Amino acid sequence: MKHFEASKALAEAYKFRTLTHHAGERASRVFYQGDRKVVLVFDTEVSRALLTSKSFAGFDYFREGIEHSVAHGVDLRQIQAFYDASMLFKEGAAHHDLKRAFHRMLEDLCVELDDWRPRFLAYFRKRRTGIDNALDFSNALVRLVAGLMVARLTSIPLKQVWRALALRRNIFYFIYHPSRQQATNDALRRLFGDAAPPEPGTHAWHARLLAQSLIVMGIDPLIGAICANLVDGQAEGFDVGTYRYCPTSFVSRVCIHPVSLEGIDYSPRDVCYAALLPAVDDENGNCPGAVANSASLAFGVGMHTCIGKHVSLVVLDLAETIYREVIGDGLGGRTEIAPDGAFLAFRNV
Repeated sequence: MKHFEASKALAEAYKFRTLTHHAGERASRVFYQGDRKVVLVFDTEVSRALLTSKSFAGFDYFREGIEHSVAHGVDLRQIQAFYDASMLFKEGAAHHDLKRAFHRMLEDLCVELDDWRPRFLAYFRKRRTGIDNALDFSNALVRLVAGLMVARLTSIPLKQVWRALALRRNIFYFIYHPSRQQATNDALRRLFGDAAPPEPGTHAWHARLLAQSLIVMGIDPLIGAICANLVDGQAEGFDVGTYRYCPTSFVSRVCIHPVSLEGIDYSPRDVCYAALLPAVDDENGNCPGAVANSASLAFGVGMHTCIGKHVSLVVLDLAETIYREVIGDGLGGRTEIAPDGAFLAFRNV
């Protein structure tokens, strides 16, 4: 019950988030789940200290829900295998090895995205009349770019990739959400079937894991970042805007060594949700008025800094170019914020 109360508090904190702030309190909130604490940190300076501390590690807050679903006969083998292999919850050498392999492939993808720029512009010029609002534009661009990157990594035909992407949903909700996990599992199964994955550690295995990472956790933040710029009326500086809008609201961590931060004593197994987006009165964080990029937590900080940072900025620059050159006269439809778990999300109105 106490863990549910913590999830409810997280939901309330971000339910009324604006482009640059959330409605949470700056002070931490502490809940108890058996013999461990669940701590919600709403001060970005404390979040920074926590994320750079070696006393905390990545926390798979899906595991308990996944195990419960599997015990009740739900087939989540694809998504479960992804979580087990993903760098999202890895530490030490395992994390660094994956980061190194992903970095090389992502750099190659960035070069290709730039080479494909004329084709992207041609694609949207043909479809300009069908794009009426910020969300439609963001969805169309990210679907195209993510689909091409996944197809390039896996050699799966682009149309098949697009059909799979249409099935997936945002899984990073405040609590475990069975239908979202099932939808994304179905998307991965549509792409890769039930055949055994490539040999771990090989290039093919790394490429498949990176493709899955783009599908599971790369699409929603990109859509949110592009949409935020357009909803805010920014026709330029999309890449800089991401530091202001911070499309990922929080990240989860678990304590592995006793430590005290800002008056709270953490013990091993204590769980913490660290805000990346500042509270309404947090003047130290990523507030309106364009603070220095280094002060923003938009891409996280520490060893778990977002590996997709460079490719995200390339996509945002591409989005700005297409908007400026193709949609230059603006969009007539209205789009508004619709918070959806950890990511900044939007809906058409």
